[in-house]
Amino acid sequence: MGRRAGRGYSSYDRKIPIIATGLRNLREHGPNGPVFLRFGRTHMQPLRDAIGNPRRDAVLARRVERARAQQEEYQEQLRRAAEQKRAEHEAARPACAGCGTKFDNDRWENTRLSPAPGHRWHPTLCQPCEAKTVAAADQAERDRLEAEAAATAEKARGWRSRFRPGQAP
Repeated sequence: MGRRAGRGYSSYDRKIPIIATGLRNLREHGPNGPVFLRFGRTHMQPLRDAIGNPRRDAVLARRVERARAQQEEYQEQLRRAAEQKRAEHEAARPACAGCGTKFDNDRWENTRLSPAPGHRWHPTLCQPCEAKTVAAADQAERDRLEAEAAATAEKARGWRSRFRPGQAP
């Protein structure tokens, strides 16, 4: 006889099952049919069920199913948390002040490492807009230097013309 081990089943550990059958039942149903009677039970069973513990197997299968369902639920929670973290990360991604496109990962990392703007560094602009801004600044500087050189040359020409005879100021 087994001892009560859990909900709905008995444990037969360290017990030897005693089963019986008759030749007539074996001839009629074959060795795989319900022809074995385990002492303490009231109905004929196939051999595996007669020597096994189907109630325990069912309880253990339900436990495994519950554990699997809990594991799936936990994995789903982890997936949702990771998805939420990615969404928050993307929401914090800065956009270009010039054209409005979102920064790529490298640009975003560079702006976090060096947030102070410089002559050729504009952390609020994407790379194409920054290139246009730097090119425009360089062109403006060249234009300013050319205008300054032209003004200086004009002053020098005007000063020299005062001392040359026959030249009108």
